[in-house]
Amino acid sequence: MSEQLKRLKSLSLELDIRLPDFRYSTRQNSDADQSIQNFFNVALLDTNQQIRQSLIKSIRLAFPATALAPSFINLAFSLDRLIDTWLRKSQLEKEVSEALSVLRALLFAAVYGKSDTDAAAELMQLGEEIAGDMFAWRMDPRQSAIDPYALLLRLIDELCDYRKISLSHVQHVRKLWRDARATRLEKFSKVTERLISSEQLRLKTQSRDETEKDSNLAVGSRGYFDTSSGNRFLAIKRLAQPSALVCVTFYGVKHMTFTEEADVRALNHAPFVLQSKLLSLQQVLDATIRGFEKILETQQVARQAASEKAIKEAALLQREHENAEKEARLQAEKQAKMIADRSTRLKAQREKAYAEELNANACATVSKLRLDAWIFVKSKQDKFKLAVKLASAKKFVFVDKHGLQKIEFLEEELIEAVSRQEVECLSFGAEFEDSLERVVSRIRISS
Repeated sequence: MSEQLKRLKSLSLELDIRLPDFRYSTRQNSDADQSIQNFFNVALLDTNQQIRQSLIKSIRLAFPATALAPSFINLAFSLDRLIDTWLRKSQLEKEVSEALSVLRALLFAAVYGKSDTDAAAELMQLGEEIAGDMFAWRMDPRQSAIDPYALLLRLIDELCDYRKISLSHVQHVRKLWRDARATRLEKFSKVTERLISSEQLRLKTQSRDETEKDSNLAVGSRGYFDTSSGNRFLAIKRLAQPSALVCVTFYGVKHMTFTEEADVRALNHAPFVLQSKLLSLQQVLDATIRGFEKILETQQVARQAASEKAIKEAALLQREHENAEKEARLQAEKQAKMIADRSTRLKAQREKAYAEELNANACATVSKLRLDAWIFVKSKQDKFKLAVKLASAKKFVFVDKHGLQKIEFLEEELIEAVSRQEVECLSFGAEFEDSLERVVSRIRISS
């Protein structure tokens, strides 16, 4: 049973259960852990017994604004479900169910607070023993001297001390219950033996040890019949000659002795429950674990599907992002190319215009050159004077200042050289009228 409790605790860590009105924490919180320890110290002794009826409701009231670990809330939810299911199916009296309901809090304190699953397993076995012993119990003030209910309440209070929760303490309480049960059963045996003897004398019959079945009647050593009024009584002995069935209450007091004819009438439809067949906490725990494992498996499948879906969606988004980036890059490249082409065209146009302007200026400059015009040739790093201009050949002959070195240009070559600024025009030479005037002046002077 200890291993099943460990499994239940591990499931509380893995399960993704989100209950309303709770704040869940995703990280370790030392303040919350200290609050939980204080919660166990105080809540188990709560006079209102809120925690004994519902862990979830108690936690919700104790921690209205504290973020708690999911495992804490999940384990409380699991133990609430475990104990509620077991008590409902055990069909115990209300007072016994309310007393045993504290097992949820004790198990919670042992498993979560103390991390002692062995003590928790011992608590569950103690609970099963008490439920079995108290199955047919009904409160009867006349039987207060042998009524185990007062002892049950005292032992429950003994267990509800968080500081004492341990395997040895639970074993001690379990021994107290067994000793009291042994004493009670000893008294029960003496009372029922006297009852059987008196019934045998009254009916003048014999007893027989074999178990029989008449009609739908079944008799067991510790079996109980449920009546329509809700009472339970124990069939303790079958008598023969004439056949009869002796039944007593929980305290061994005679309930009724049924004859064969009465058996068929009164017990034909009375459900019979063997004490050994009562629903155990172990069975409910196993069923609870199986249920949570199915939930966990469903959640894991859902998580896997969600993960795969997220991966696919992420891949799709990545592809869309890459395609968008590629498209944006292509658009940017296209736009950049358009801008570059436009810039190139504009530059070419500007260069062409500039070249045409230079060529036009060069043409104008060359056309203005007259004899005795001076130019500066950058490649020669010297000045030259236009000595001869042959219009028919479109040829220009230049000489240096000594008249020795000669350099010739065709008109197109000179225009190109001027436009490339390889040749700089220093003067355009004298006009024809000026030259004619100087010649005439010289002639006059010489005459």
